[in-house]
Amino acid sequence: MGMVMIRYNSTQLGVLKSSSGQEIVEYALILPILLALLLGIMDLGLAVFNYNTLSNAAREAARTGIVTRNELSIRTAGLRLTAATPLTRTNFTVRWLDEDDATVSSDVAVKVRVTVARDYRLVTGLLFTLFGLQGTIPMTATATMHLE
Repeated sequence: MGMVMIRYNSTQLGVLKSSSGQEIVEYALILPILLALLLGIMDLGLAVFNYNTLSNAAREAARTGIVTRNELSIRTAGLRLTAATPLTRTNFTVRWLDEDDATVSSDVAVKVRVTVARDYRLVTGLLFTLFGLQGTIPMTATATMHLE
């Protein structure tokens, strides 16, 4: 068996070296864009999850309100569903309404409206602040139900 020898001349080796350097430069240029896109997709998913959590908390709080008519129990019921989202009782607003949606006391109300509000901080918020933009999204969810 004979050995096969492959010989490269200097121009062929120079082309190989420059093309591998070109690939590294291309990766260095495209990598930040791909990472920003990936983080943006992740941010969008987390924002949807947080909004869904707020919406469910408002709905559950309103359900509790139509039965108990007690604001503390309404806020506590909403907080039970928001373990993954940092909320406090102050994030909940409870309004007692009449048929014309005017605010009244809980004794004469026919509807309860619970609003949950918070600012969602983006994972990519640092990128937004670099461009002078705000790195948070204000989120509000409202549920209105007729009293029993």
